[in-house]
Amino acid sequence: MGLLENKVAIVTGAGSGIGAASALRFAAEGAAVAAVDTRLNKAVETVAAIVDAGGHAIAVQAVCAAILAGMPLDRGARVH
Repeated sequence: MGLLENKVAIVTGAGSGIGAASALRFAAEGAAVAAVDTRLNKAVETVAAIVDAGGHAIAVQAVCAAILAGMPLDRGARVH
């Protein structure tokens, strides 16, 4: 059992770099991951790597500033 079993990780910048590495690590520890990035195709690549390794994840395209400002998801984000 991983350290993050039955937890959800929301990772911003999950399309590349430290964000992608964090998403992969959280998933390896058992978390379900919401991979958030402004570039949906990059978030989808991270999700594919997580799923290929046996994890659970979704890709979300969003500008996080819009979410923090309380903008409804249908105006500031897309879920894949």
